[in-house]
Amino acid sequence: MIFLIMSYLITRLLYYFSIENNQLVIKNHILFWFRKEYSLENIIFLRVEYINTHRFCIEGLRVLKRDYKSKRYLSSPMRDKDWERLFNGLIKNK
Repeated sequence: MIFLIMSYLITRLLYYFSIENNQLVIKNHILFWFRKEYSLENIIFLRVEYINTHRFCIEGLRVLKRDYKSKRYLSSPMRDKDWERLFNGLIKNK
């Protein structure tokens, strides 16, 4: 039981993002079958969020769609250069 809970908590922190065919693609390092695609035309905004705990900081990406539903994906640690490259790609494809 504890193994299942720990596995769930760890996999929630391991999303990564890419831009493919005018879509934002979200995948998970552990759950290799997980793939969520958002058309760039249906996204109102993206926001990088930081969750500070006492021991470490968790990064995430919040996606707000045109129907005003939002979802936050917690990511594996990304460098500022990686975030910048992601957002530059989004700007270029918009």
